Amino acid sequence: MNICGVIPAAGRSARMNRGNKLLLDFGGRTIIEQTLLNLAESDIASILIITGFEHDRLLSALNSQTSDRVSVVHNEHWPEGRASSIRCAVRNSPPDSDALLFLPGDKPTIGCSLINRSMELFIKKRPAILYVQTPAGRGHPIVFDRTLHRELALLEGDLVGNELIEKHRSRTVELEDGSDQSDINTDADYQRALKQVTGTTS
Repeated sequence: MNICGVIPAAGRSARMNRGNKLLLDFGGRTIIEQTLLNLAESDIASILIITGFEHDRLLSALNSQTSDRVSVVHNEHWPEGRASSIRCAVRNSPPDSDALLFLPGDKPTIGCSLINRSMELFIKKRPAILYVQTPAGRGHPIVFDRTLHRELALLEGDLVGNELIEKHRSRTVELEDGSDQSDINTDADYQRALKQVTGTTS
């Protein structure tokens, strides 16, 4: 099965007082580089990175990581919200992709093992939607079957995914996982995630 991995990386990092959070150091790599490395080490077929805010800086950081398997796409409509990046991913995904797997750029602690487990369960069950359920609630990755791509292309705003999951609840599969998937939105979040992985803070 051909699954395309999508890394949304278009946001402004408005709550982070250090600038673009995706370009912060994370154990010798930037956060976006570590997230990409985790996805690239998995069995994913292809990868799309959707940029927006500070596209040029992100492209510079990722330049050495791009390849036939990894592409960077600029979402010119990123100020419209997260849904604009989802729409951009649908438009730019390989025509033969069977599903889209979303892993936000600020999730560097999600390793290739969980990504592979998500894909294996998706292939086995073939639901409309698969997401990871953590002790804190719904997490990532989230996988959408290609039969939902038309609906994904119609999403708007920032609150995305919830409506589709509820609509297709009978065709949705949860993968239980006990890992911490805290968002990196503030400096405190960053310090916590950094300490979790490297044992140090910055």
